[in-house]
Amino acid sequence: KMAESDVFAYEQSLKVFRDNKATFDYALEQAKKEGRQEGRQEGRQEGREEGRQEGREEGQKAAQRAIAQKMLAQGLDVSMIRDITGLSISEIQPLD
Repeated sequence: KMAESDVFAYEQSLKVFRDNKATFDYALEQAKKEGRQEGRQEGRQEGREEGRQEGREEGQKAAQRAIAQKMLAQGLDVSMIRDITGLSISEIQPLD
C-alpha cells in the first residue's frame, strides 16, 4: 500500500503529464492547420503564376500565327515563315 503523500505526489505528476500532453496536442493541431493553410496559399500563388505564364505563351503563339497569316497573304515561302516566326510547317499550313 502506498503512503498518502506518495499517492498525492503520483496524482500531481499525472496531472502535470496530462496538462503537458494536452498542450502539446493542441500546439501540434494548430501547427498542422497553419501548415495546411500556408500550403494552400502557396498552391494558389503557383497556380496563378502558371496561368499567367500559359496566357503569355498562348498570346505569343496567337501573335506568331497572325504574323504568319499576313506573310502567307504576301506570298512568302512557308519555310521562310517557319524560320522567321518559329512556328512549325504543320502550324503554318492550316493558316493558308
